[in-house]
Amino acid sequence: MTTPAHQPIKKTGVTKLFTGRSSNFKNNVGGQGCLVPNESEVHHVLPCGALTHTKNDYIASFNANSGDAEWVVHETVDYDVNLGNNLLGLPTRIFYARKFGTPLSIMPPKLPPLITGTGRNWPCHTIAHNKYSENAEKLMKNVWKQVKMKFTKQHKPVSATDIGQDIRDTSDDLREGLERPGTNRTQANWAKGKKSHFALYPFPP
Repeated sequence: MTTPAHQPIKKTGVTKLFTGRSSNFKNNVGGQGCLVPNESEVHHVLPCGALTHTKNDYIASFNANSGDAEWVVHETVDYDVNLGNNLLGLPTRIFYARKFGTPLSIMPPKLPPLITGTGRNWPCHTIAHNKYSENAEKLMKNVWKQVKMKFTKQHKPVSATDIGQDIRDTSDDLREGLERPGTNRTQANWAKGKKSHFALYPFPP
């Protein structure tokens, strides 16, 4: 008995993968993290740029087949970067300036202490975001290899793996690092200008 040849994947036109920032993503955060009005921002745990850049690099690796690879990836990989499990509210510098009464490179030079409850000591969204995104890209480069796309000799795509869960797992790992308590996020270290203790990355040990 001969094994039948794989049939080429048919294009459906239904996109399952969304890697760009949506206009209403902040509405999906669902009260997670630090969400003090005007003093915090909603953070994509797996950044849009890190996901988009690595996706584009993966697609480009197929050279002449990159056109087919693009639509296969978008119709096979089921993941939306703007959903709540990939969002987390994080404080800006002004949050800590008001909490500790010390500006740390922001204006105006003096701010009153934050009166409302401050919750836990979250990392600061505006410190070391580039390093955080670079780390996320390194993680995602390995994830994209798991798509394992295959083509026929006629350059038609015949199979690809949905790595949506692998992307969610990567996001969960990053989130675990963000939620790890930072014991050095103290008023004394803030006053001394030790920004690294409040940074998004590297995560505290």
